[in-house]
Amino acid sequence: MATFVLVPGACLGTWAWEDTVRALREQGHTALSLSALAEHAGQGEPQADLDTRIADITRFVERNDLNVALVAHSHAAAPIGTAVS
Repeated sequence: MATFVLVPGACLGTWAWEDTVRALREQGHTALSLSALAEHAGQGEPQADLDTRIADITRFVERNDLNVALVAHSHAAAPIGTAVS
């Protein structure tokens, strides 16, 4: 089974997925905030860019050895689209 990894857009954090993740967490799904955004504001700024966020996603998936279904909101579509290609 694929693990859903929910990735919020530039103006949101994992808190935006809170209700959804709560329902899915028992089945092993999770959410991920990207560098310099939301919960990670101040980390990697000002040099955080698309490549940084692609690396965030790739590193998270590889470190956790996940077969994933990535779910993007807004800005997160760009790094997800590149991370999976």
